[in-house]
Amino acid sequence: MASFSIDLQEYARKTGKKIDEVITQAKLELSNEIMRRTPVLTGNLVNNWKPSVVAPNTATSERTGGFSPLRGIPKGDVYFFTNSVKYAKSIEFGKSRIKAPAGMVRVSVRNFRKALRDAIKRA
Repeated sequence: MASFSIDLQEYARKTGKKIDEVITQAKLELSNEIMRRTPVLTGNLVNNWKPSVVAPNTATSERTGGFSPLRGIPKGDVYFFTNSVKYAKSIEFGKSRIKAPAGMVRVSVRNFRKALRDAIKRA
C-alpha cells in the first residue's frame, strides 16, 4: 500500500493540487467504481457499501436507495469502504461468475492504480 500513497503524492506534486484534494477524489472515484461493479439483484449488496475512517463500519441495512460514498466522512489517514452483507465475500471471490467474475474490489483497485499511474505520466 505504500506505493499507492507515493503515487497519490506524485500525482499531487505534478498537477499542483493539494494532497487532501487528490486523496478525496481518489476515495470517491474508487468507491464509485466498486459500487458500479457490484452486481445488483435486489439492491441490498450495492447499498451496503459503508465508508468510514478510523475503523471499518460493519453495519448493514435494508435500504435500496443510492447514497454518496463520502457524504459526512471526515478526512483521515485510513479510509475504509466495507460491505458486511453475508454474501459479499462470496460474490467478490467468484460466486457471481456472470455479473462480477473478477470481483468488485480487487478489479477496481487494480484498474484505479493503473489509471492513477497513467495520469501521473500524462501530468
